[in-house]
Amino acid sequence: CGKNTSIESYLHSKAVLHEKAGASKTFIVMDLVTSNIVGYFTLTTKIFVFSTASGKNRERLTGDKKASIFNALLIAKIGRDDAFKGIGEGKDILGIALDYCSQVKQICAIKIVCVEYEDIPALKVFYEEQNGFKFLQKNENGLNCSFVKI
Repeated sequence: CGKNTSIESYLHSKAVLHEKAGASKTFIVMDLVTSNIVGYFTLTTKIFVFSTASGKNRERLTGDKKASIFNALLIAKIGRDDAFKGIGEGKDILGIALDYCSQVKQICAIKIVCVEYEDIPALKVFYEEQNGFKFLQKNENGLNCSFVKI
């Protein structure tokens, strides 16, 4: 999937192991006409610890402005093959991932979807400005955390 070696490494060596261990599930997105792989995404659940989130956001996510943790679906990995740049945009793959998250919500009532990403302006624009995620906080792992309610 393009130039990101950590994404390629994950797909080739870790995705199957994580699925066998019950830690996450990776989905491959295919072009229905050519059967080429357009991209992929990985879903899991995660308990997040509130660190710098405002009381308003804590209440928005949990109903309690003093909450210290919340449970959410995490789009843990998402990638697009560079061959589909401009054709199969990441927005389409993210949309499919959010559709799957909506199905999970119907089964187990988890209504928050999070993404964690490096503090890179293009990623902030992609998640927050183009796809409706709201910035929550910088997590203990150093990654930005943004969320959307489904």
